[in-house]
Amino acid sequence: MYQWDPARNIKGHFQLDPKRRTDPLNCFHQYGKTFPFFIEDVKYELKKFVVNQKEFNEQVTGEGKLYKVQIGAFSSRENAEKLSRKAKAAGFAVHIDFS
Repeated sequence: MYQWDPARNIKGHFQLDPKRRTDPLNCFHQYGKTFPFFIEDVKYELKKFVVNQKEFNEQVTGEGKLYKVQIGAFSSRENAEKLSRKAKAAGFAVHIDFS
């Protein structure tokens, strides 16, 4: 779309002005995120616009055998459900298994 690379083009104050190194890190910490995780979220959201939405959905939910990816392991069901809600909101099928 714009040939824009979030890892290269998004900078925090902590990178531009090391004297202010806690901004935005403190904000991300409050929400259980890190700056690199934020960058990955931005990349994911941009990819949805770059790829045709129908093609994106077909790749994610295609027929046949599926490769499954575990995105977390939690000792707390509540934390598992929080991540589950985020994954569902991003359009992923979610299954919580307790073992």
